[in-house]
This record gives sequence, C-alpha cells and structure tokens, in this order.
Amino acid sequence: MIISAQNECMRNRFGERRSLEMMKEAGFTGLDFTVDLMDDFDEVVMGPGAMKKAAEIRDLTADVGIPIVGAHAPFEFRSGMAMDESELKFRRLVRAIEFAGACGAPLIVTHALKLPQEEWLDDVEEEQKRTFDLNIKWYGILEPYARTAGIRIAVENLCTLDRNGALSTRLLGDAKSYTAMLDALDPAVFTGCFDVGHAHLSTHDAPSFIREAGKYIHFLHIHDNNGKTDAHLMPAFRELEAPSKSKSYTIRWKEVAEALRDIRYDGPFNYEITTWYRTFSDALLPEALALSVKAAEPMMRIIEGKE
Repeated sequence: MIISAQNECMRNRFGERRSLEMMKEAGFTGLDFTVDLMDDFDEVVMGPGAMKKAAEIRDLTADVGIPIVGAHAPFEFRSGMAMDESELKFRRLVRAIEFAGACGAPLIVTHALKLPQEEWLDDVEEEQKRTFDLNIKWYGILEPYARTAGIRIAVENLCTLDRNGALSTRLLGDAKSYTAMLDALDPAVFTGCFDVGHAHLSTHDAPSFIREAGKYIHFLHIHDNNGKTDAHLMPAFRELEAPSKSKSYTIRWKEVAEALRDIRYDGPFNYEITTWYRTFSDALLPEALALSVKAAEPMMRIIEGKE
C-alpha cells in the first residue's frame, strides 16, 4: 500500500528536490502535491513557464523515486462568481488542474460549490437537490480542462454549516448525496476522494459512510478532529489498541480501518496533516515525517487484511 502525505510544508521550506528526498527518506512512497498551498503559486503556476516547471517536477519525482499520487486545487472560487476565465479565481483553479496534470498527478481534488448563503434552506433534501444541480454545472465546466490535462478530478465529501451554524450534510456530506454526484459524472474524468475528518464532522459515523460509498472511494484524506472543528490533527491511532477517552481526537480509527478493508480499498493511505508538520522545526521535521509513517503501519495492516 502506498503511503503519502501533503508536500506543502517540506516544499515551501526546503525546495523541490530536498522535500522529495526528505519524504522518501522518512518512508513515504508517494506524495500529495498541494498545488493550492504553494508559496510561489502565482509565480510558478500562473507564470509563462508553468508547463516547463511542471515537466521538471515530473522528471524530478521519477529521479528521486517518489510518485505524485494526488494533488489539491485551490478552493477560493465561490458560487456566484463567473464560471469562466474572466474570473481570476476560476483561472487560478483551472491553471492548477493543468499544472498538476503536467506534473504527472493522476487526480486533483477539486471542491464542490455550496449555494450562496441567501439561498440556504431549512429543508436539507431540497438544498441538496439544488446543490447537486449547481455542481453538475460546475463540474461540467471543469471537465474539458481535466480531459485536456490528462488528469481526473477527485470529488471530495465536504462539511458545511446550516443557517443556524450547525454542522450539516448539505455539501456532499453524506453517502447518498456523495455517490449520487459521482454517479452523474463521467468516471473517465471524475473519481472519489473520501475525507475521513469531514465525514466525522458531517455524520459522526465515518465507518458507515465508507461502507455505503464503497466502490466510489479511490483516494483518502486522513486526519483527526473532535467532531466539531475541522482541525486536521495527526490521527490518534492509539485508538486501534484501546478506545480513546480524548475529547480532542474522537474518530474511531479501528472501525475506519475495518471499513476500508471491507470495501477492499486499494488506493494510497494519504495523510492530510500539513498543519501538524508545520509545528516542527526544520531540524525535527524529518523525525516527524518518519514518525507519521511508522504510526500509520498498524492501520495499513488492517486495511490490507494483514491483521
């Protein structure tokens, strides 16, 4: 099983080659290219030399021996903005799709859109229908960019708030709406990214979400939270050994691993914990990377059916 993580912290501190070497030395066998968090995004992705730079990165990952297994697009675009290149935030997103494809990424996570706040409803099902229609249009507009770039768009389950500020399933936050969206899209261009933390926030039952979504899940965002805030914490994998009593780390990781095993998940084990990596000094960051790889091993053994 490939183990990967976001490269943002390492790349922004140490540059292209050294960041790849650090991840490989720590035991990672893939990387999640956080295009959205590049410090030099405007210079590199939006600049005239973007495709040349992307080709250099593709060659560099091959040389170091650590492939890009996924990427993440900027998510600053909002419904109500022009869905064309007259809008800067749209241009930034589609240039990211093109750049990731040229880097060799097989997929790029691209967020769905939520309705403008003035259109939020008390009726969850009706709002989900309207959100579905909005995103059929949205992903339809992005589809030709992905086809041309030779990359798949990964649709992610998200968590949002309702009119009263409560956590909600409105934005592909339950298995029914998530799989319905993927069913409506061309699987040659679209695939599914399952965010464990988001599912915990929106349903408080990530294992059931996994079992219901099953075949639609081909990529993971793995991080922990308290069921109230999208904190992107390093997972408390001690829960694999004994039930956690922590109020900060509340995801049931053993059940998550067993659910992934039961659906025969065969994609990467992909961390989304860049905020955790940022807390370490340059000197300690290599140790933190190695520790996160080591911490994932029991979870991966369960997913692979080895325990």
